[in-house]
Amino acid sequence: MFDFGLDSNGEFLMDAETHDISRQMDDDLRTQMALCRIKSIRKGWFSDHIGADLEALLGKPNNVSSRAVGKEKILASLMEGDLYDYGEIFIKAEQESATDVTYQVYLRTLDGLSATSLSVQLDLIKGINVKIGG
Repeated sequence: MFDFGLDSNGEFLMDAETHDISRQMDDDLRTQMALCRIKSIRKGWFSDHIGADLEALLGKPNNVSSRAVGKEKILASLMEGDLYDYGEIFIKAEQESATDVTYQVYLRTLDGLSATSLSVQLDLIKGINVKIGG
């Protein structure tokens, strides 16, 4: 899912400031990380600041305002730590029923030529289901 960064001589690339070995990330790893972040809650995972915390919307009315809050939560979780830039994410929120919202999340691939889609189904009574594809 990731590999160490190497220069043209096969030597490890080091970050000049932190002296960490550079890692190269591929689209599969970024998609997996996005999936985990969207499904996770803040302060409930190994890192306290990366979950989308969509459970906070459970019990709320299904209206334009709550759908916008969910969209912002997803966006913030995907941008945390520079996993994705703002311009690499497109999110469409659709009301499916009185209690169901679907967020179609499109994530630009590293080559910039295509996108990976995630379908986030939020039942405001029962919970969340996230899957790759739509």
